[in-house]
Amino acid sequence: MGPATGILALADYLDLPELYKSYGDTHLDRLTNPNMLLDPAKMVGNTISDLVSFPIDLAGDLPAAAIDRLTSADYYNPFAKENLDRNTLIPGIDFQDSITQMGKYELDAHPWNPMPSFYTDEQGGNPLDPKFGQRVYKDADKLVADHYIKETKYLDKNKDGYIDSIQDDLEENLPPYWKWAYDNPEKEPEDYDKIYSDEYSKGLEKIFPLKEEQKLYDKTVNELFQGRYGIDDPYQYPDQPLAGPGLREIGLEDINIPFTKKDMPLQYGSFGDPILEYSTPEAKDTYTKMNIAGEIAYGLPSMLRWVGKKLSRKGAKEGAKESKKSRKEYESKWRKR
Repeated sequence: MGPATGILALADYLDLPELYKSYGDTHLDRLTNPNMLLDPAKMVGNTISDLVSFPIDLAGDLPAAAIDRLTSADYYNPFAKENLDRNTLIPGIDFQDSITQMGKYELDAHPWNPMPSFYTDEQGGNPLDPKFGQRVYKDADKLVADHYIKETKYLDKNKDGYIDSIQDDLEENLPPYWKWAYDNPEKEPEDYDKIYSDEYSKGLEKIFPLKEEQKLYDKTVNELFQGRYGIDDPYQYPDQPLAGPGLREIGLEDINIPFTKKDMPLQYGSFGDPILEYSTPEAKDTYTKMNIAGEIAYGLPSMLRWVGKKLSRKGAKEGAKESKKSRKEYESKWRKR
């Protein structure tokens, strides 16, 4: 593996062959296309624009972040008897955490975190670990099954394990076994059992619709996650807020205007929204990658913005995809006979 290998890998990553071809159909067209020189110059301009925008972006969000932090705090009388044991940084003001409980679980479970989980088995573990999430689903399964079994027993007066009204309908509408067997000599007893079971399931669906059972299951799962972990079901609702008061007002693409829901947008070339537009889609793709590299090479603030963006946005989206894969699909087991 020599230097040539690294150069080829870099050229492949930057899509340089595709970039060159995008400037014309022939070599002459490409070499005489002024955009071959203008696009690199635009990239330099966009990189400078990004570097200038970042401190403005951060400073512009600080007032909104401070106001959000103050308005979300819990204010109390530090001299009241019931508050004497409250230990806060500023007496009389109890600030909320800047990271939500979901955010703490995300940071703890993030693949870039080399440390062992902060949440031990004795504490119930991190719910974003599918092992612990499955425990919640298993408990919800049992709670829902127990609920419907209790309801079924109430409707089963003769205690034979079947709902009386459904049995009455089947006896009225289905032929008795001896008649069915006479009319269907080629069939087996199991075939009649299946017909009876299928018709019973239809009757059961009328009394206990599966759609309503699914709603009860989802509600039970969510209540268990809320009670045990302080969050909604992360596999059903993976896009829960990660940032709390203050931190949630610091955006990386705009300036939040205090006391309003409006933002003043900023353009970042490193995120595909350059001030100076490139001439072709291929040029935009290549020079956006170079734009990012240029900012990281410039200094730590730019690198932090880039890494923070990846972790908080793209990383969260990827985590959401994985969470959905881990969600257990509900299966009504109590209905099976």
